[in-house]
Amino acid sequence: MSFDVTSRNLFEVEAVPGNDVLNPRLFLGEGSLDGAFVISGVRKTSVVANQKIFNFPDNKVQQWKSFNIDGTKYDFSHLNACKHAFQHPKRNESYTLFFTFSHHVFTRGIKEQENLESTQIYPYPLDKRVFDIDRFKLSKYLPQIIETLPEQFCYHGGYSRYCSCKIDQNNDSEIYYQVVYRAWKERGKMRFHIESAYPLQESLGKVKKVNFWVICHNLLHGKKLPKPAK
Repeated sequence: MSFDVTSRNLFEVEAVPGNDVLNPRLFLGEGSLDGAFVISGVRKTSVVANQKIFNFPDNKVQQWKSFNIDGTKYDFSHLNACKHAFQHPKRNESYTLFFTFSHHVFTRGIKEQENLESTQIYPYPLDKRVFDIDRFKLSKYLPQIIETLPEQFCYHGGYSRYCSCKIDQNNDSEIYYQVVYRAWKERGKMRFHIESAYPLQESLGKVKKVNFWVICHNLLHGKKLPKPAK
């Protein structure tokens, strides 16, 4: 599915993935060997408020605090924890999925020897990262993307799953937007955590598709999730 950038009043963005990588096994840094993401640093600063929307047993942030930089306030309410129900097209099954979002969807890693002002760092004490305006603009598409996950192209990436979306810009160019998520079931709730989301510098090439409905069916019944072919 393609998304029209102009419909959300977004500016053009340049595909600069920062420290996020297409294949984490080939690089060190933000992408870990298992496809998840590591904590890149600890910073003593003000704590980002984590107001609970759902009663989850973990500490995943459910509401990200707004951020002020250069006199502009950026609001992240579109990234509040949420839930969506999906009906299987063939089985008599419905799935209620609970979504949470990492701040990696609107920040990037700090580059080596990069000279930054403290005001550019998003104040999350467990993971020191730079606010990224391009990622923030693209994150506006995430609510629509997760609502239409059955229609998206999902594929394997280590222990994580990836969703790739093509976004059409108003200058007739395209951006491939990669969304990284992890799925699990805990205390009866089916969880999807968006670990990161960033523009790719080029199209994916050949990757093995993962059936969204298989993920949901297996989660519901406590079965193992599909794994990438070796």
